[in-house]
Amino acid sequence: MSCCGKMRTVLGDRNDKNSDGAMDAPRVDLTFSGVRAIVVTGGVTGHVYRFVPGATLRVHGGDAASMRQIPGLRPKSSSVSLTSTGLEIGNPAV
Repeated sequence: MSCCGKMRTVLGDRNDKNSDGAMDAPRVDLTFSGVRAIVVTGGVTGHVYRFVPGATLRVHGGDAASMRQIPGLRPKSSSVSLTSTGLEIGNPAV
């Protein structure tokens, strides 16, 4: 006999990146202002993001911290900003 609960356990465990809850970080919208498409691998999740000029992508908060160092890749100004100490959620510009 098979147990369908066993499969749910296997599938549920595959999304746990690490035990400190890194997969639970908030998403951050990043906008790319470069002239050519770039492909970036998230440092925390290992997810591959493809940015094209003018595009905004929602990325994992843990990945966004290191992506800020990439020229032309910035947080969407109206919702989230990155600081040296982490993410800072702000009010939209008035």
